[in-house]
Amino acid sequence: MKAVKKFLKYILYLIAIIITLVVLVILFINPIAKWAIQKYDTKFIGREITLNAINIGVLSGSLDIVGLTVYEKNSDKRFLTFGELKTKISVWQAIKNKYNIEYFELSNYSVSILQNGSKFNFDDLLELGNDTTTTKKPEVENTEPTQWFLNKLNLNNGTILYNDKQVGIKTTLNNLNVLLPVFNYNSDKLFVETNFQVNKQGKVKADLDLTLSNLKYKLNCSINQLSIKPFYPYLKEMLLAKDFKGLLSTNLKLSGSFSNPSDIALKGHIGLNTFLLTDVLNEKLTAIDQLKITIDSINVPKSIFNINTIELNGAYVKTELYENGTNFNRLLKSDPNQAVSTNSTTNTDTLKVEQTQTSSSNLFILIADYVKMVAKDYILNTYSADKVSLNNIEVDYSDFTLGEQFYVNLENMSINSNRISSENERITATFSTNINQKGNLLVDISSNPKDFLEMDFKTDLKSLPLTMFNPYVKYYLAHTFKTGDLNLLIQTSINANHQLKAENNLLIEKIKCNKRIKGIKTAAKVPLKLGVAMLRDPKGNIDFKFPVNGNLNDPKYKIGKIVLKIFENLLVKAATAPFNAVGSLLGKKEPATEFEFDYLQTDFNNKEQRKVLEKTAETLIQKPELAIQFTQNVNIEKEKELLTYRLAKEIYLNNPTYVSPKKEDEIKNIDKFDNKDSLFTYYVSSQFKDLNTKISHLDKCKRLVGEDKIKQKLEEIFIKRENEIKRILIENKVNENQILLNRNSDKKANLNQVRPSITFDIDSKD
Repeated sequence: MKAVKKFLKYILYLIAIIITLVVLVILFINPIAKWAIQKYDTKFIGREITLNAINIGVLSGSLDIVGLTVYEKNSDKRFLTFGELKTKISVWQAIKNKYNIEYFELSNYSVSILQNGSKFNFDDLLELGNDTTTTKKPEVENTEPTQWFLNKLNLNNGTILYNDKQVGIKTTLNNLNVLLPVFNYNSDKLFVETNFQVNKQGKVKADLDLTLSNLKYKLNCSINQLSIKPFYPYLKEMLLAKDFKGLLSTNLKLSGSFSNPSDIALKGHIGLNTFLLTDVLNEKLTAIDQLKITIDSINVPKSIFNINTIELNGAYVKTELYENGTNFNRLLKSDPNQAVSTNSTTNTDTLKVEQTQTSSSNLFILIADYVKMVAKDYILNTYSADKVSLNNIEVDYSDFTLGEQFYVNLENMSINSNRISSENERITATFSTNINQKGNLLVDISSNPKDFLEMDFKTDLKSLPLTMFNPYVKYYLAHTFKTGDLNLLIQTSINANHQLKAENNLLIEKIKCNKRIKGIKTAAKVPLKLGVAMLRDPKGNIDFKFPVNGNLNDPKYKIGKIVLKIFENLLVKAATAPFNAVGSLLGKKEPATEFEFDYLQTDFNNKEQRKVLEKTAETLIQKPELAIQFTQNVNIEKEKELLTYRLAKEIYLNNPTYVSPKKEDEIKNIDKFDNKDSLFTYYVSSQFKDLNTKISHLDKCKRLVGEDKIKQKLEEIFIKRENEIKRILIENKVNENQILLNRNSDKKANLNQVRPSITFDIDSKD
């Protein structure tokens, strides 16, 4: 009996000790855990860890960690921080090999991710436990998988700092929230919701519904005003740009399969606002104010592409043609190891574009490859767009290959169509634009959607100034137009056999042509001036019709050559026609209200010019109460261009290294010295060996002379003309107070001017 009592006594002592130990563990496990984590952190994970508090519910299975920070390896920089982590697991079910996580919540967290090529700053954490030196014992196969249940995962108010050193991109995801409602060990469905901001600007919201067995997914993605500028470093492998920016907005619903990337369907809308792309010289190439595409249904496997609307409001494109390419050529990076640097006289910054990461890790190249794959495997069998509306577009086009700049400005351009569908019998569209602030173009098109070459279209061109084509007319015909407005009506039909039939009506109003220019080797021997004079009617117009017919399937058929041949033959025929039209070319002189002069001219010793000024002087003497305002009307850009060439040629011809038996004559008649002279062109280019070659000869001359000097000399020319007018009038006894001098600074009004002019307006002396 005593032995039993003694045994029970020991049992009670043991129970008391166990209870005491349990109580002690419960009471002191939190400080012990905090001490152990901070004591042995570097031993187990190789990083320093600090935390404010840890609360472990031994019996309840809860865990609460407050203010934890994990530092970078061998550094005092932070890798991971969070305000609070809370989770709870069922202790009693865990004993039965069932892990039921009631919740996992992480709030106010921040993660810094650093990438350098294929290496990340957390690679050491992924390698924990992978000790290859220890021989593992073969594990006994477990026929029953571990059962785990995650009822709720919630990540709140997070921040991810991403820095790709190789690409040179830094991006921050702010206010990152992730919700995973339910996920179990035997679940075939995964549903995740997330929302965040990118660099505290654009907002992104997405939810993903994924079937794990076949990797089929449904994704809803909403983006609001996301800046695309941070993603430009990914494009540096393909583009050499100075600026690339815009705001992206989308609301898309996608479905497909990750196992088959081309199996994709989507609907929703995509928008792009305030887009801008500039080249390495910081010249604006293209810009978009607002673009929105609304997608009804795109199903790649079924080749269905149905668009609700394509709307563009406000866009700009600049294109320049050079002898060795275009301005877009300097945007494209053909050599992956290419580095571009350029110095500008107006901008001392050095622009450098360095090699970026390899294509295999470039997001945009992967997207491009994916699009190519889809385009290769599928054909557009079914497509539609309820509305296509492109409005308020401006295009600047310049051709620098002719020795003189040819410039066209298209503004207020619009393209609109009715419903475009593969099921329609016809698709109609309208194109309209203003040309160089004066001309107007309207085009109506109707086409067969199954064969777009089968079409009917009407082109109506009105009031296009012929003078804008002078660089081409001079280069190919050795003439220039003095005046003339082009009107052209074309009605064309192309049938199912691609047989073309066109009726063309050409009307040129008030056309005048200058004398033939000698010494242009590229020009054809066409008597343009005489031909134009003979073709004009008594009103000074040319009006004629000409048909164009042919089979477009014939490779030898070229419409452009036929039209030019018709026009050339017409001029030759008119110029040699055996009839006398001299009487119709004479008319009564009108009172002089202007006289013309040449660009860069500063004296008015021409007989006609002096006569106009002398007659004007007589009027002013007879009416001393009046004054006349003399206005210089000059295309500033044209005069600046010619002045630039003159000053550049002066530098070239006065260069001691330049030797020529005609040097004195060439300097004296410098304006007749060819702007495209090969030695002159080579000399200018040799002064800028480090400058990107894909810029015009004119731009190189500007850099050679210097903008300040060009502006100074241009101002001197204007002042000399004003002084010349005053000198002649004062010599003819005109009171200086009656002479008012002005300059027309309206660039649009002077844009299509062939020769500068002085216009007279009557004014009072006051």
